[in-house]
Amino acid sequence: MTTTTYASDRTALLIVDPYNEFMSEGGKFYEATRKTAEAVGFYDNMCKVIPAIRAGCSNDSRGKVVSDP
Repeated sequence: MTTTTYASDRTALLIVDPYNEFMSEGGKFYEATRKTAEAVGFYDNMCKVIPAIRAGCSNDSRGKVVSDP
């Protein structure tokens, strides 16, 4: 597996609330994206990333994180 490094001063991770429409059964895009999401580990990864961001891993050496719950 290749590891890619991104410059923290020029990189952003934008997550637009995927819970309701993409991650929740019954969401508008859940069935359309489910097979691919499961194959690439999307659900498991988002369940790790989003709580970490909300827990306050902001303004440190990894870059600035802005959350608007």
